[in-house]
Amino acid sequence: MIYNVCKIDKFNYLRSFLGGSAFSLIDGLELTAEHYDHSIDILKERFGNKKVLINVHIDKLLQTSPLKNSNDVKSFRSLFNHIQKNIRSLESLSVKKDSYSSILVPILIKLLPLDLLLEYNKLPSNTSDCEIDILTDFLSSQLTARERTFLNINNSIPEMKPRTKMNHTEYRRQPTASMLINESVPSRKIENDQICLFCKSNRHSAVSCINNHLSLEEKVEICKRAGSCFRCLNHKNKKRHLSSSCRANVKCDLCSGRHVTAMCMGKGKAREDFSKTENNDSALSNASIRKRVMLQTIIVKISGAKQKHMIRLIIDSGSSGSYISEFAARKLQLKDIGHETVVHGLFGGLQKKEKHKKYVINLSNVDNSFDCTLNVMEQKTICAPIPKLENMKLIEELKNYGIDLSDLTVNENFCLYESNVNEIHGLIGADYAGKLFTGEIKNLPSGLVAMNTYFGWTIMGRTGEGCSASEVLLSLHVSDLRICDLWSLDSLGIKEPSISQSKSEIEEAVKDHFVRSLRRDDEGRYQVSLPWLEVHPELSDNRNIAERRLKSCVRSLQKRNCLQSMKIYLRNGSLRKL
Repeated sequence: MIYNVCKIDKFNYLRSFLGGSAFSLIDGLELTAEHYDHSIDILKERFGNKKVLINVHIDKLLQTSPLKNSNDVKSFRSLFNHIQKNIRSLESLSVKKDSYSSILVPILIKLLPLDLLLEYNKLPSNTSDCEIDILTDFLSSQLTARERTFLNINNSIPEMKPRTKMNHTEYRRQPTASMLINESVPSRKIENDQICLFCKSNRHSAVSCINNHLSLEEKVEICKRAGSCFRCLNHKNKKRHLSSSCRANVKCDLCSGRHVTAMCMGKGKAREDFSKTENNDSALSNASIRKRVMLQTIIVKISGAKQKHMIRLIIDSGSSGSYISEFAARKLQLKDIGHETVVHGLFGGLQKKEKHKKYVINLSNVDNSFDCTLNVMEQKTICAPIPKLENMKLIEELKNYGIDLSDLTVNENFCLYESNVNEIHGLIGADYAGKLFTGEIKNLPSGLVAMNTYFGWTIMGRTGEGCSASEVLLSLHVSDLRICDLWSLDSLGIKEPSISQSKSEIEEAVKDHFVRSLRRDDEGRYQVSLPWLEVHPELSDNRNIAERRLKSCVRSLQKRNCLQSMKIYLRNGSLRKL
């Protein structure tokens, strides 16, 4: 049917299916019948060069990756499909197999593992068939036999992967962010020989334990009594050995040293400087914290393409997006996947648009029993440092209810920080927060509310202690810490309405006022009234305030016996009435 269509329609149809460099070649041509033939010639000259296409397919065959294991059915199938695809492409270009078979077959044979090569050499060599056909038929029969064998044994095709070291003993699923709502809290059974040496917990092994209440010296003493190696902590399932002769291939997630993370000495002490005031640009929501109010903070493991660290993050359902600090993104060497422009608003005050880099990160809890993938945006500063819970009565109450906070069990020196161990370098907003909660909520007698997430328990609410006149306020609102912000009313949403209006709304209001007030006088001149407020509140004279302040000033002068001195000055003429 396309032969009955005019060339202009053909040209339009062709342009709709092109993209990239092909579209840029004909982008400047006008939509005419003559240019259709010209565009076909241009595309054939650029992309229809037969010699170039042949060289491309030959190069792909020569650069084929070797097959390391014949039982790796997935890699075997990928190799076979790659060879078949390029051979068929060469046939479509009218290239005979005999012209390249004698050169290509010896190269492809070297890509096969020893057992396949042995079977191939057993084939009779006095056949007149093409060598490339013999090789492809052999690979097809071997691959089909292995697929059927594994299908009968395991009822599935296994995927051969190199063994990876895991911090726990049983296989776990790898959920994504879209599966969080359907996941349940994993219940893992720990055998008797996997009970934690340090805290005697049956929820994790000693390798996964990061106990904040035990020093390194105390952990070493526990290992000595249990006969465990200081490096790998294997005391039951392996023969006893000294740490100096330990051959276990372990690596610390924090300092990359040759020991498990639980035996790490940390990266130094916190450099807290509370006297220093910094001008940080904060963003996102307006969650405020006072000294007696707890926010939902939690410690998680974050993984980038090359780095892995622990960070403290906050769960804030008042934010529409999730964020990571610029410092954390730089330390993890994250590569951005694009940009997104977001408008940050607070209490009705319209803020300017900000452009953020977007990243893909992987978060997991401290014992690696759960992880997920999130899309986040970069922000220079998430918020000011948030102190941890330090009230021992409340900590004891949490223990009685079986609530383990990662903020309390994980040493703060293990977390990624720039200058303060209480820094927050991540924020989970409403886009993911709802999917992370397991639904388990406990209302504690102290007034706190404990909520369980897939990353662990978090707490929020007032601590129930007495009020204090001095309060520490922290806001996630954009702030430059300028002195004029003390009397600025725009952050309260009660400033003049034009402040919170958009530019287009203001222009529309000005235009409407101009049209309504425009008139022409007797001399032919146009007149427009000034944009005074038609309805405005009556201004107060503040007489009561002035009288109250005057009386207060007089009482103060009387207490200091200053009125008598002023009367003397008045009689001498040193003072006069205004």
